[in-house]
Amino acid sequence: MAALSIGFLAGRMDTIFGHGDGKGPGPRRPGSTAEAGDVKPGKARRAPEEPAAGEEGPEKTAPSGTSEVKVAAPDDTASAEAAGEAQRIADDLLVAVAKPPAGPEEAERILFRLFLDVLGRPPTRAEVSALSPLDHFARWKRIAAISEETDVGGGALSRIRGEGLARTFRRFLGREPSATEEKAFLLAAGRLSAEGGKGDGVGDGVRLGLLASGTEEYRNPAFRRHRSPAQRAASFIVDFFDRPPSSPGELEEVEKVLSTYPKGTSLARILAFSSEGSASASRTGAGSSDPGEWTRREVRRFAGRNPTEAELAAAVAEVRAAGPSEGTRRLRMALAGLEEYRSY
Repeated sequence: MAALSIGFLAGRMDTIFGHGDGKGPGPRRPGSTAEAGDVKPGKARRAPEEPAAGEEGPEKTAPSGTSEVKVAAPDDTASAEAAGEAQRIADDLLVAVAKPPAGPEEAERILFRLFLDVLGRPPTRAEVSALSPLDHFARWKRIAAISEETDVGGGALSRIRGEGLARTFRRFLGREPSATEEKAFLLAAGRLSAEGGKGDGVGDGVRLGLLASGTEEYRNPAFRRHRSPAQRAASFIVDFFDRPPSSPGELEEVEKVLSTYPKGTSLARILAFSSEGSASASRTGAGSSDPGEWTRREVRRFAGRNPTEAELAAAVAEVRAAGPSEGTRRLRMALAGLEEYRSY
């Protein structure tokens, strides 16, 4: 971790925060398979890979000294065990989806991931305050209402309604489901629909997404994915202006700047010192609440984690020395330059 004693008033606020805090592996690319040891719904293991359509699998040869390999008939006992395992995972999914977050850090982590996966942007600060205390079902209903109001940034709920399980897994978990997971998720989604009031009437894709985003895997702080270019552009707008992108054109403009200057520090400075960025710093900045708690919330917003005690003490001291508005701008610029801000 970088030295904590060098403050941003010397132009190096970013030295307060480590680039990689040793809390787990880096982001897993969306669509990549889960690594060994990852938490999976029901702790199910992935089935062996099947050959792609039109391709032949590995050639099967008989062992030396034999003329053929006899394939055993399907085992009814094994089939019954697989069905029982799927039912057990389905039961666990329904318990997990009703489980409250362990604390503010986990509540915000889930909320940010939901917003980015469904709406293509992080929540505003007001949305964090309003939605963090809600249970999982209530959050989904509020996000559904928000998605009806705007479709800027992609990932709107209307696109999720008709998605099948494979696309749901790729969207929320960044991987393919195992055969057992497929059965378990469909069982659990059917039970949600039968219960009524819990995902009822919102489409199969939404019920499956509700289940996937309630898993221990989704809650896990080590489970991180890279933000897409559109998600990253939307994040800069929301985090510096504290509002959603106003139009697809605004989102495209910010995305173009990031494609030219990918680190994001130039864009962060432009946004922080713009009239709208300055107004946001005055309205939602360091002077708006307790300095320590405000700093924790800002670090969670940009880095997806709480600051260490050393980081917190150093950042609070520097913000106080610079004053609320200037300290807010400089803290946000420093956090936007973190590698952790590229993932969620």
